[in-house]
Parts: sequence; structure tokens; C-alpha cells
Amino acid sequence: MGKCMKRCLFTENDLTFIEGLDMGEDMLVLVEIAYYSKTIFNEETVLYYQDISDKSSLSRSYSTEKTDMVLKILEIMECFFRGKMDFSVCIQRRKLDVYLRKLFDYCIVGDKYNFKLLKSKVNTLKEGKVRPLNKTPYSLLLLSNSYAINRMLAHVLLWGKSLAFYFRK
Repeated sequence: MGKCMKRCLFTENDLTFIEGLDMGEDMLVLVEIAYYSKTIFNEETVLYYQDISDKSSLSRSYSTEKTDMVLKILEIMECFFRGKMDFSVCIQRRKLDVYLRKLFDYCIVGDKYNFKLLKSKVNTLKEGKVRPLNKTPYSLLLLSNSYAINRMLAHVLLWGKSLAFYFRK
């Protein structure tokens, strides 16, 4: 979905796209623009067509670099809204979703050290009663603090995804 924005919203509020963010930079600026806008409306008329068939697109693939960018964007949003509006619960829930995906990756590659570091962040969010924004199979990794159990769960999830892909063909 395309967006039209007044240039003065950028210039009057010193808003820019952040260098180095290859994904999600438009979402970040859109949130900031929405905050400073006096009115927002939805135009139903099709103004242009966009080709979204590129399977190699950053937004259509998963990587640890992508999750790191999402976490960076969430931290920037947290800073932007600090003292303005309280979106912390929503941001914390989204962070938990990303953390769970990273925990899964650490279990699959056998990275016990980073698993333990990230699991402590997940436990801090859990203690604050933060729940995942989306229900996904990765939520199973909330059940135990044990690396061995989480590693086993991750491999079961990976096996299930492979099986589902095989039968989809």
C-alpha cells in the first residue's frame, strides 16, 4: 500500500530515513509521520501498481541480520516515543517475538552462549508479564529455561516445518 506525505512533515520535524537500515526504515518514518500529522486519511483509488513478486526481497526472506534490523528499529521507536506516548507494551511484545525467533536459531546452530544471554532478556520480559504479540510455534521456547530442552523443541519445530514443506509439494 502506497503512502503520500507532506514534505513539510519531514522538514518541520527533522525526520529522515536512517542510513544503513535496509529494511523497515519506511515503517519507522511512517510511525513518526503519523505522530506529527494533524490528519490522516485513506485513499481507495489505485494510484500505481507495485511488483511484489521478487522472492529475494529482504521483506520476503528471513535472516539474523533482518531480525537485528527489526530490533534496532524497535529500539529507535522506543526512544522516539519516550516521554510522548506509551507504546512500550506493544514494542516489548514485538521484541519478544523477535527474541523467540533468534532463540530458535541459536538452538538450531548449537550456540549455547548466545542462547543463555538472550534467554535472560526473554525471562526479564516474561517477569514483566509481556506475552508474544503473535502466537507462533516459537512460543514453545518460553516453556523451559533449559538449553537442552529448547534445543530439542527447536529441532522438532524444524522437522515439522520440513515435513510440512515436503507435503505441500
